Amino acid sequence: MYEKAAGVMERASPWWTTGAVDKANLGVERQAYLKEVVHELESEMVLVITGIRRAGKTTLMNQAIQQLIDGGVKPKRILYLSLEAFEVKQAFKSITEIADAFSTISSGDKLYLFLDEVHYFDDWETQVKTVFDRNKSRMKIVVSGSSATLLKSKKATALTGRNVPMTVYPFSFSEFIKLRNAKLPTPKEDFGANWRLFSQNQDSIQKLLYEYLAYGGFPQICTTSDAQDKKKYLQISLDDIIFKDIVKIWEIKDVNAISNLALYLLQSGCIAQRFSYRKISDANSIDINTTMNYAGYLNLCHLFFFVEYYSKALASRFRKEKKVFAIDTGLSNARFPSENFGALSENAAFLQLLRKGKSVFYWKDKYEVDLVVDEFGKGPLPIEVKYQNEINPEDFKGLYSFFKYFEKVKYGIMVTKDRFETHKTDDGRTVQLVPLWLFLLS
Repeated sequence: MYEKAAGVMERASPWWTTGAVDKANLGVERQAYLKEVVHELESEMVLVITGIRRAGKTTLMNQAIQQLIDGGVKPKRILYLSLEAFEVKQAFKSITEIADAFSTISSGDKLYLFLDEVHYFDDWETQVKTVFDRNKSRMKIVVSGSSATLLKSKKATALTGRNVPMTVYPFSFSEFIKLRNAKLPTPKEDFGANWRLFSQNQDSIQKLLYEYLAYGGFPQICTTSDAQDKKKYLQISLDDIIFKDIVKIWEIKDVNAISNLALYLLQSGCIAQRFSYRKISDANSIDINTTMNYAGYLNLCHLFFFVEYYSKALASRFRKEKKVFAIDTGLSNARFPSENFGALSENAAFLQLLRKGKSVFYWKDKYEVDLVVDEFGKGPLPIEVKYQNEINPEDFKGLYSFFKYFEKVKYGIMVTKDRFETHKTDDGRTVQLVPLWLFLLS
């Protein structure tokens, strides 16, 4: 009954015959993500892996599969299918049919079903829910897709209470330097500890930081040495994100308008800057409602993040201008090369906080604070980014203004180019100056 299905499954999951995942598909191991996936494989919940296109979701699935095999799971009890593959769509009409065929062909107390690009099957949420409810104790389900495609769901509640979400980002700076210089020690959490660990290597780390800011952290970029190849890859990646994850999914007719909007936001004059929808609308000759919709799509696919003004009053957050950050500094620099790394540095600092799961805002009164981290029970943490050769008294005014407005706040961070020192104010506040490379490693 399932002879054709068995052939498709075996070709998509070659470890059924070879006993291992092809090394070419394992890529660079990302320990933190892999540890999280392996941990979730022990639970019954559906693991939903999202993230920007080409961030490494498929590679992570392959790494998890190899971990299962190394841990003693029989290879034929692990099935991987990319649901965008023509052969898969020809062989199966539904995800429930895939699960039924897998259950029949493979034996064992526990089966593992990995479905990549799951959105290519209509009504995938309801089908995954059905498979989950039927096989909760016997079949572990892992699905993946770009953020935009999974978020555009008419039945988003189908998996409520049944799924664990996980977002994969491009390489962090810590992952990048480990890849490029494996001899460097493993970073600690603390600024001081990392300064002692890395300060003697800061010249080589600074060189790696320039490369990281210029080209970003997409896995393919980090393993490519030629500068022109990097630039081409980044430009192709941006086009794929816009045309495959936005234009196609939301059936946008005015392709030039949303493409131009994305390019407009990627400019160095826009990255890490405040903006208003009205200004963007006027600059791109798009009506304001369309501008807001298109910006929303760019945000849903994780290409851009729009950071709100820091205030306990929600009305103030909504009313004030937002700041825009990109998912990767390389995407901006590939299209709009710049020797001024100020905006890229702030963007990198923001992404570091985002990877750590922080809630990030900005603040402005007379002076502006670039980033504000708000953690429940801890109060706000102001962070000013000054990636420049000299730090002047003027550069502290944003933090001082924040301290004056929020009297209970006693500590702030200034991210610098190369200075590491502790600065005390007359009224007992502390500003920790931290080089950008150290901030990104800690």
